[in-house]
Amino acid sequence: MNYEWYRPLGKFSVPWQSRGDEWISRLVAHLKEISSISGHGTRAGGEMGPFVEVRVSTDCEEFDTRLIIVPLPEDVIEVWVCGNEVVNLKLVDNFREAAEKATAGLEEKDQTHKWSAIIGDSTSVYSEAIPRRLSQGFKLPGVELLSMERYFWNVERAPVHTMSSWSFRPTVPITVRGSSLGYDWGGAQPLAAEQLGKLAAFLSLVWGVLIDVMEPPAPLEWGERRLPDHPPWIRLDPDMKTAPAMDELPAFEVADRLADAWIRLNKRTKLQTAVSMYMEGLRIEGRHPSLALVSYVSTVEAISLMLFHEQRCGVCRNHVNIGDKFFETLKLAVGQEGAESLRRVYGSRSKTVHTGRLHGAEVAPGSFRFSSFIMPPEASFQWQILRGMKTAAQKLLMMAIKGQLPGRSHFVKSGEVSD
Repeated sequence: MNYEWYRPLGKFSVPWQSRGDEWISRLVAHLKEISSISGHGTRAGGEMGPFVEVRVSTDCEEFDTRLIIVPLPEDVIEVWVCGNEVVNLKLVDNFREAAEKATAGLEEKDQTHKWSAIIGDSTSVYSEAIPRRLSQGFKLPGVELLSMERYFWNVERAPVHTMSSWSFRPTVPITVRGSSLGYDWGGAQPLAAEQLGKLAAFLSLVWGVLIDVMEPPAPLEWGERRLPDHPPWIRLDPDMKTAPAMDELPAFEVADRLADAWIRLNKRTKLQTAVSMYMEGLRIEGRHPSLALVSYVSTVEAISLMLFHEQRCGVCRNHVNIGDKFFETLKLAVGQEGAESLRRVYGSRSKTVHTGRLHGAEVAPGSFRFSSFIMPPEASFQWQILRGMKTAAQKLLMMAIKGQLPGRSHFVKSGEVSD
């Protein structure tokens, strides 16, 4: 890219790959403090090497004078001011001051940003007819949960793929409050979202129902997250809102052991991965049962990696004994007989992953097959294989977050002798 004029501002110590976004955010914030700048835009280019261009504007105009950032090795950036028209000397000075302050700001500690979000049990073909509620607020390390004590009426689509049939199901949303570190909310928001997603997956596991995010994290300084009575794009007559009184609803479990399990989950990255994969199975099992099976099998495989040391072939370096480790891990949850009944699950999963084979009703939406003698294969898959695998995955994860899994060991195949 060609410019009519260039002026160097110097080199600055900035680890661009890891903190470049933060540096630009701080730069713009300082520009707004010392000048009339109200907006900015960035774009990357590469004609003269990788660089980032920062253009700024006021409410009335966009300035031709702009900043060029060229990342260099050793966590250094070179900064230039350039343009195609007359040099705006005041803006050049402002850019220099803001660049110096942004660089110095990287040494500051991250700030704590308080946020709120909303979660709730999500509708699915497996949802309970009567919702549950959080009968009392409680805290886990880093988060606080409070019942909104009112219904939110969600749209529940029919199990069959159709747009002409639906119903409304009430849920009692839960407010979540937390805090995350970041140089600003833009830096803290990804951590807040990750924490909330982890919490939703954790509660889905321990409460045995899909708890999903209804409103993502937002700073408390913007006001606490709120929900209307129902989705704003639907019309819901008052006489359609028939539900039990709040004090008649069954309650979600709130026990001291939840805090210990939550702490254990946050300490183990591999366990977090397994719980997240289980959560994805919950989200998709209604419409994508074959892919949900892949999720539940992957959950058990992730647990097996926590139980057994990695083994590779000395010649091809591929992993070995994966299926056997999977079977041994299953036995911890459902016993020898239960594991035998689920043995073919691994083959079904492999056919989906490696050959694109689907096993459930997703291949024929809306199809009904009844028999007085046998269960149709897609129904057998959905209600026996998939649910059996889901139950096993849930039991293993519950054992893991309770600290009930055996220690990690070297896998010895039946008939082999351990070294």
